[in-house]
Amino acid sequence: MKFILLFAFFALTSVVWSQKSFTYYLMGRPMSIERNNALLTVGLENKINFEFAGNDVIELKGIEYFVNYNDSISKVIAATKLGEDWLNGIYSKTDQEEIRQNVVRELVRKNKYFETKDHDLFQAIILLKKRKGKKTGPDARGYKVYVVGQLKSDETRKFNTNLIFRYNKKKNKLILKSHKVGPLPFSLPQNGLV
Repeated sequence: MKFILLFAFFALTSVVWSQKSFTYYLMGRPMSIERNNALLTVGLENKINFEFAGNDVIELKGIEYFVNYNDSISKVIAATKLGEDWLNGIYSKTDQEEIRQNVVRELVRKNKYFETKDHDLFQAIILLKKRKGKKTGPDARGYKVYVVGQLKSDETRKFNTNLIFRYNKKKNKLILKSHKVGPLPFSLPQNGLV
């Protein structure tokens, strides 16, 4: 009997630890686009996928489902290197990431390509993704920067990527990579960005 329980424990533990990432649901009033962008970035670095559970989804499954799910996944995440106070730690890192991203956003807003494209869009939104590299977190090489929005000339009012920059942190420099209209790098349905 002890062998079976021990085997079951190891099997369950290996399934949980082999999972590439965890999903944690956010509920309540949505945060700003900039805050959600920073939270997604920090979440990816820590293998946590933050998803927003809107009222429609909560009504379908019930708030108890999400509360119970978040409690159970929170215990699993707490058992990792992030510790018991993992969510406060994530939010603290998100604060720092949002500040770094906003510095890049200000640099983009001063760019001549952005100023030209800004007139073509209803509202230009600047999204950032960490560039791939060996270093993550605040030591990462830089960002891929996406200027997204709805073109005034597009009657469907679909959100698209309109400019892509590469930001080099070390040189504090933006390089235009594309000015072609393309798909969004990711969606933020809680902010209407889909």
